[in-house]
Amino acid sequence: MTRGGDALEVLATGPLATVQDLGRPGLAPMGVGASGAADRSALRLANRLVGNP
Repeated sequence: MTRGGDALEVLATGPLATVQDLGRPGLAPMGVGASGAADRSALRLANRLVGNP
């Protein structure tokens, strides 16, 4: 599912590859854990370095 035409196409992965985001904070009352990347500041920095918002 994409919004606004943004998308990520994974062509190949390694055996232990994962895709991380900032998680789903605020949805615990609906049974959804916050989850997300373990190092959120590194995730934000990496995205800024490659030009992502």
